[in-house]
This record gives sequence, C-alpha cells and structure tokens, in this order.
Amino acid sequence: MTDTTKHRAAIRIEHDEMRGLLSVEHDGTIGWDELQAIKNTWWGPETAAIEVYPPDRHVVNSLPMRHLWRLGPNDFWPDLTGCKPHGALSLKERDLMARMQVGLFGAEDGAAQRSSSDSSFAKSSSGSAATNTASTCGR
Repeated sequence: MTDTTKHRAAIRIEHDEMRGLLSVEHDGTIGWDELQAIKNTWWGPETAAIEVYPPDRHVVNSLPMRHLWRLGPNDFWPDLTGCKPHGALSLKERDLMARMQVGLFGAEDGAAQRSSSDSSFAKSSSGSAATNTASTCGR
C-alpha cells in the first residue's frame, strides 16, 4: 500500500510486484491522467500497462477499483508511436511464475498444458527473447 495524497481520486493503492499488478481503489472520479500518473509512480514512464475488460461472466465489481497490469517485452499493446519500450518478463510469464509459486492452477490448466507453458516460459526467460536492442526513437 502507498501514500495516495498526490493522487486526488485514489483511496488505496495495492502493489503486487510478482504479478505486475496495481489495484487502485478510488472515489469514483478517477480518470486516465491520474491512472497514468499512478502507473508512472510505481513502474516509471517507460513502462506499458493495461486494464482488462473481461467477459461478463468473469466480472467482479464489488468496489470502485481499477487494475493496471504491467506488460513485458513480449506482450502486445497497440503502440501508436512505434517506440515500444522493453522489459524483462511478459505478463503471461509473471502470472505463470506466481501461480507456480503458490501451486495455483485452474481446473482447465491440466498437466499437459502446464508442462507446455513451463517449457515456453523457460525458453522465453532464458534471456534470448528478452534482450534489449538500441532504440531508434531518439532516446
């Protein structure tokens, strides 16, 4: 949890570093600019993050809360500038790692699917896919 005094509409901010998740409880007036500032405070201005709007059957809406998910270098996001920043692990890789640590896999995640995900995680986290290249965006 963090001090929310510099964020007008935020009541409480919880940070889950392992999953790359910011949960922002707010007063109902939070806007894009304030969420962007919160993302920048926690992860820096060069980090990409998303919000997810799930199918209705998966919606949990018990509090005025927004969730920002930090993206990694292999995660897709629509970059309108052509200057996508790079990071270490993808959102999928961080989620798999967190699930493996606590032994949490959904019923649909069978052993075959787990071993497939684990091997793709090992390949992508070996460093070859996560190497940074020189930016051509004037940075």
